[in-house]
Amino acid sequence: MDVHAETVSRAVAEGRNQVRSLGTMANRPETVRRVLGKPGKLTELRVCYEAGPTGYALYWELTRMGGAVRSDRAGARADEVW
Repeated sequence: MDVHAETVSRAVAEGRNQVRSLGTMANRPETVRRVLGKPGKLTELRVCYEAGPTGYALYWELTRMGGAVRSDRAGARADEVW
């Protein structure tokens, strides 16, 4: 997920080196809940988001929903990557 003030760009990894864009959604808690509730149980998803000022609200919403959340922040250690 690429987080901006008003929108979030979404994509899904469908195998090794295969990524498919899912478009954008509004960067609003109710939209996040509605959109991420569709694929199935959020606890079965791994969500990676862009770390930064606009990503914090998304992080808190995803963790409230029970998701496995990972930041792509600069300087992440190799053992922190899935």
